[in-house]
Amino acid sequence: MDITVNEVLKFAVLMGSFVTACGVLYKALKGGIKKVFDAQTKTILTTIDTLSKKIDQTEQSVCKNYIVPFLSRVERGEAMDQIEYMRFWEEYDSYKSLGGNSYIHDRVERLKKEGKL
Repeated sequence: MDITVNEVLKFAVLMGSFVTACGVLYKALKGGIKKVFDAQTKTILTTIDTLSKKIDQTEQSVCKNYIVPFLSRVERGEAMDQIEYMRFWEEYDSYKSLGGNSYIHDRVERLKKEGKL
């Protein structure tokens, strides 16, 4: 079996074409995979952001559910111990850090001016 130079050249061209085709296919697959990965990552990050906002809203609501009745008790002049006041300030700080609204802040400021807090 004799192999000619022409056959060697044809084989080299065929191998070169095969390697080039593999490279092109690899780049196409890599780009497609990256697009799919980026889309999935964006979806996951959007979901995490939405959940984080809902958790903050829920936490703010829980704080408000403690603060409003506490302030009503203060306004009525009910006796409370030091630990209840400490707990109130913890909740109030959490509420403010979560972006609490002004009506609670105004109420707290009024009660502080009146010497009740």
